[in-house]
Amino acid sequence: MYGVMLIIVLIITGGAIAYIGDHLGTKVGKKRLSIFGLRPKHTSILVTIITGICITTLTLGVMAAASENVRTALFGMEKLNREMDAARLQLADASAELAKSKAEQQAADAALDKAKNDLVKLENNNRQLSRRAKELQDGNLHLEKANEELTLRYEELLASQDELKRGNEKLLAENSELEVRNQELKDSIQIMREGDICFRAGEVLASARIKAGSSVSSVNETLAQMTKEAQEYAYQHLLQRVNSEIKPEDYQLWIFRPEFDEAAKTISERNSDVIVRMVAAGNMLRGEGIRMTIVIYDNHIVYHDNDEILSKSVFLSGSNGRESENALIAFLKELNQTAVSKGMIADPLNGSVGVIAGEQLFAAIQSLEQLKGTALISAFANGDADVLGPLRLKIKISGAGN
Repeated sequence: MYGVMLIIVLIITGGAIAYIGDHLGTKVGKKRLSIFGLRPKHTSILVTIITGICITTLTLGVMAAASENVRTALFGMEKLNREMDAARLQLADASAELAKSKAEQQAADAALDKAKNDLVKLENNNRQLSRRAKELQDGNLHLEKANEELTLRYEELLASQDELKRGNEKLLAENSELEVRNQELKDSIQIMREGDICFRAGEVLASARIKAGSSVSSVNETLAQMTKEAQEYAYQHLLQRVNSEIKPEDYQLWIFRPEFDEAAKTISERNSDVIVRMVAAGNMLRGEGIRMTIVIYDNHIVYHDNDEILSKSVFLSGSNGRESENALIAFLKELNQTAVSKGMIADPLNGSVGVIAGEQLFAAIQSLEQLKGTALISAFANGDADVLGPLRLKIKISGAGN
C-alpha cells in the first residue's frame, strides 16, 4: 500500500512540474524572453530542460526521502552487493555446515540405534547370565552336597579297605584251590568221555505223532507212554552194547519236569499235527543217568504214494564192476538230501530218511550192471510219507543207450 501511495504522489508531482514547466516555457516563448543572452527559442528549450531536470530531481528526492530502499539502491548498492556476496558465502558455509551436521546427526542416530540394539542384547545376555548363574549356584550346592556324601563314602571305603584286602587274599587262596580242583575235574571228565558211550547226543529214544487239538491231559499221557518206550529202548540198546549184567542204574531215564510240562502245553496249543521226539541230551556213558530232551516238529505229508522224488541220468561205461553200485549209492545220497530239504526229519546219527528193501536194492544194482551208456534212475514214494517218515522207496531203472 505504501508503494502505491508513493507512485500516486510521484505521478501528481511530475504532472504538476510538467504543467508548470510547459506554462513557463509558453510564457517565455510568447514574451520572447532571453536568459543568459540566449535566443528566445533556445531559452525556451533551456526552460524545458530545466523543468525535466527538476522533475527527475524532485522524483528522486521524494523517493529517497520516502523509502530507505531507494536511498540504499541509489547510494549503497555496492555495499549491498558486497554484503549479499558475503551473505552468499555465509549461506554456502552454513549449508555445508548443515549438511555436515545432518550427516553427523544421521551417524549419531545410527550409533544410537546400534547402541539401543546392543543395550537390548546386553539386557538379554544379562538375563541369561543371571539364569545361568542361578543354575550354576544350584548346581554348586548340589555338588557340594554330593561332595559331602562322597567324602563320607570315601571314609567308609577306607574303613572297609583293610577288610576287603583280607577277603581278597582269602578269595585268591580259594581260587587257587578251585583251579586245581577244576583241572582235576576236567581230567576226570576227559577220561570218562573216552570211556564206553552208550548213547550219543541227539540219538532218538522214542517218537510219536500227536494230532492237532489234543488236550493237555491227552498230550501228557502220550508223553508218559513215550517215556516208557524210551526206557524199553534204552534197556534193549544196553543189552546189545554191553556184555554184562544190566543194572537199573545203567538205563535210568529222566527229563526236566518244567520242560515236560511246557512241551505238553505247547503241543496242545498247536493248530497242526506234530512230531514229538525224545532224544539224548548229550553223550551218555555207562552208569550215567540218561538225560532226555523233547523236540517238536510240525507234521504234514511230504510225499504221497507214487510221487516222484528224484530222477537222475548217469553214464555207465561198463568197465568197472562196482560202477553201478557207486552210481546207485550216490543217487540215494542225493535223494536223501532232497527229502530232507523238503522237510523230512533225518536220523540224528546217520542222517538217513529213506528205506528200501534189500531185494529191491540188489535188483536195481543188477539192472544197472546190465546197461552201458546213459541210464535214468528214478525214485518214487512207496506209500504216503510224513515229516517223521520213514520214506519207503521204489526204484525204477529206465533204458539206456550208447
